[in-house]
Amino acid sequence: RRFSLASQNMLSKYSWPGNIKQLIDMVHATLARQDKEIINIEEIEETLTLQGPQGNLLVQSDVMTLSMKEAKKQFERAFLVRQLEIVEGKISELSRRVGMERTNLYRKLQSLDIKYKK
Repeated sequence: RRFSLASQNMLSKYSWPGNIKQLIDMVHATLARQDKEIINIEEIEETLTLQGPQGNLLVQSDVMTLSMKEAKKQFERAFLVRQLEIVEGKISELSRRVGMERTNLYRKLQSLDIKYKK
């Protein structure tokens, strides 16, 4: 399967606030949701509507095909990314908000590859 030239242009011009990981997640989610040979702009836009306010894919659309471990990891990542946006990157506030000790929270953020202000 492949992406049409128009969709490739769209992807190259799109602002990816979640960096390359967001792009990779979006490609995987689009491919999982579509069985077409050529992916067009419409299919990409459909996937992008599943994204959170900062462009992060909240959860793969095919979450039911994942293992429990991977589904939990995706949920935790989406949950913490959104909470981090709400508290504007303040770790101490995030710690209180989600009910985790800061040291455990730092480890969790690192294990989920979530970037935060230091």
